[in-house]
Amino acid sequence: MKNIIKIFAVLALVISVTACSKRTEYIIDANMNEEVFVPVSAMTMQLNNRNAGIVTSDAACDYYQYHDMDRVVLCRSDRTTGEVTVLAELPWVEDSNADVMFTDLYIKGEFLYFMAFDGNNGMPVTWCRVPVDGSSEYVKIREMGMEYMGMMFGEDDIYVVYADFSSEGSVNTISIMEPETGKLTESFELSGDFRPLFFHDKYVYCMKYETTDGIFHTMIYRCSPSDASEPEQVWNYPENRIVECVADGEKLYISDIYGCRFYEAGLDGSNRTLLFEDVDIKGINVCNGTIYFILEENFSYDAGIYSYVPGSRMIFSVCKADDIVLGPLLTGTSGIWFTRTDGNFRLGQPAFVDACHDIQEAGV
Repeated sequence: MKNIIKIFAVLALVISVTACSKRTEYIIDANMNEEVFVPVSAMTMQLNNRNAGIVTSDAACDYYQYHDMDRVVLCRSDRTTGEVTVLAELPWVEDSNADVMFTDLYIKGEFLYFMAFDGNNGMPVTWCRVPVDGSSEYVKIREMGMEYMGMMFGEDDIYVVYADFSSEGSVNTISIMEPETGKLTESFELSGDFRPLFFHDKYVYCMKYETTDGIFHTMIYRCSPSDASEPEQVWNYPENRIVECVADGEKLYISDIYGCRFYEAGLDGSNRTLLFEDVDIKGINVCNGTIYFILEENFSYDAGIYSYVPGSRMIFSVCKADDIVLGPLLTGTSGIWFTRTDGNFRLGQPAFVDACHDIQEAGV
């Protein structure tokens, strides 16, 4: 990948709203500079993982999954030279419906940690690591087992979620995992009715679904891992709504997907405010105070990635694309990554938006 020249000028183009025109707003964000690396927050890492976590970066390189003919590879791309190194690979069978993937990418020290899954060979989800310079082959650290449900990040720890369906009333167990050894410590339990979303401000936020008097409710709770207090409900949306929820600072940002509305609220759900409507959101993330989301095309907006800075009165177009599968995934280089449709490869192929808001394809 070529270095991106720092952009000093800010271009703002506002398209007037008419009854029959798209009311998309366009800017170029002067803060998007891929020459500067700032490690992303735990919240951004968790939201990346909700989108499969197939991309991460360090000060010099980008690391990503890529589908290459008859294999799926884990790559390292030097942002200065453009040199690409394959760190790991798994075979891909074109006529199979089985998943093959490298996900949950996480850099610590001189190693890139990741989950590997080879559905073609019945391989369970396995926690692995490989030197970031590719000097030796990857090694398996821990087989996660069929009860493994996902990974989250606190400020200093990695958490893994296991579901236990063996007893009456399922239970989710959340444990700290040492990345180097795969050892699990300091576990706590949640009812299996709660689907963990993320850690924030010493709470784990969870989704819960419930039907009351024939009405389906989507609810959000926050639970304290440090005591035995009852989960606190912070959101209750009736009438078969499905929501996306992220946290940033002292605020929650909640998308009512079916209603195409976007809300702001306190971390306890107080002071709910409707920010804007007519937004068909299919993916969301937050980084450095800016919220990014993928929109489907509708009467008001083209399909693509948009950004929103809390306190603004509008959203801004980052790029237009109608074939996005997963995203946005945000890295410490200010890169905005996503995957695009690639035949029958479910996760799609990685691409990113550069500082000029041009889409750049990643590859081997």
